[in-house]
Amino acid sequence: MVRYPNSWEKNLHQLHVLALPEVVLSEGFWREFVCNLHCGGCCPHFSLDYLPLEFDILQTAYPNMVGQSMIVEGKTLITLPNEAQKDAYGFDRCQYLDHTNGSCGIHDWNPLSCQIPLISIYEVKGRGYITKRPFARGWNMTPLSGVRGDILCEMKAEFSPKQVRENDLIVLARMHEWAKYFEIETHLPEIIRTVREVMLTRNFVRYRFRRSQTPASTKTRSKR
Repeated sequence: MVRYPNSWEKNLHQLHVLALPEVVLSEGFWREFVCNLHCGGCCPHFSLDYLPLEFDILQTAYPNMVGQSMIVEGKTLITLPNEAQKDAYGFDRCQYLDHTNGSCGIHDWNPLSCQIPLISIYEVKGRGYITKRPFARGWNMTPLSGVRGDILCEMKAEFSPKQVRENDLIVLARMHEWAKYFEIETHLPEIIRTVREVMLTRNFVRYRFRRSQTPASTKTRSKR
């Protein structure tokens, strides 16, 4: 079962986590998380929702795409029609998932909700965390092989500045656009600034962000 069948709900939930008084950027954020082909475990059927400007970019990359407008919390979003497709084992999959190799048919500009899974954002006792970690419910996700729990994504032990620079910063910036659009004040500006600094300093440790402090000023090494 998909927790957030409307992907905008997932996006807004995570933005509200990043708006908590304290947010921790874990040392796990710097690790490499690899999404392999022939999986599709995180591509069930759910809504594909875009900001209006994002959808304009999608139509530039895929001119034949036609969206439908909807109002969410007083703001316009564009949802891309996504008709559920049964795979060989009867599971509902995203319309744009290639069942032969697990690739995405709109990968060049897929929804934010499809980019976020590589970054884990959650709340524990009123504190927000942003990191990378294996899917908490990976045991209940079914890849194209039909074997429940046999998902193919990999969490590497090594830090990956390349992935942070070429993927994660882009996702964080996109999340910040959503936050501005929905007028949610988050720690994302400070987080993005800190991540960019770390790309220069290579100081791959834990960072804390608190409302009462100057952005990115509190840094603590995690215990090994």
